[in-house]
Amino acid sequence: METLLIDNKDEAQAITTINNYLESRRLDKRKKEVCLVFNEKPSNGFFKQVLLTFFNFKSAYLKMIKYEKESKCNLEKTVIHSGEEVYCLGPKIIVGNVNNGALLRIKNNVVFIGEVHGTIILEDDKSSIYADKFANTIFIDRHNNKKVFSGEKYLMSYEEMEAM
Repeated sequence: METLLIDNKDEAQAITTINNYLESRRLDKRKKEVCLVFNEKPSNGFFKQVLLTFFNFKSAYLKMIKYEKESKCNLEKTVIHSGEEVYCLGPKIIVGNVNNGALLRIKNNVVFIGEVHGTIILEDDKSSIYADKFANTIFIDRHNNKKVFSGEKYLMSYEEMEAM
């Protein structure tokens, strides 16, 4: 399943983004499951537009829609386990560890009080992640280049990740 992070504050731009993605898959022979993650709850009219957009394309189908409730800053105490995929669309402080095999998609600033062993995708060029300890953490940039990083008490920004 592929995941698309969509900023739906500008609904016309969001529909254009979805259309562009579906158009790029037009020649694929296998249908792809797609999960859309919105930064806020979609309106009924916008939701209908999204469904109609997927109806017009046969190369992908909408499997799931998620959205993150808006908040100033979330504080969580959790362990992110291997195999979990976590979306951080707003600023967060997470007390706990990220195990090897977990996937984090970050579109804002996140602070981990703990160790990060998983895979990080910084979705936005203004996003960053701080951790007490990065241990063979895999960073993936927008070109799908993988970079492995280890370090303690380090703030990794999008620019630094691309420069590695």
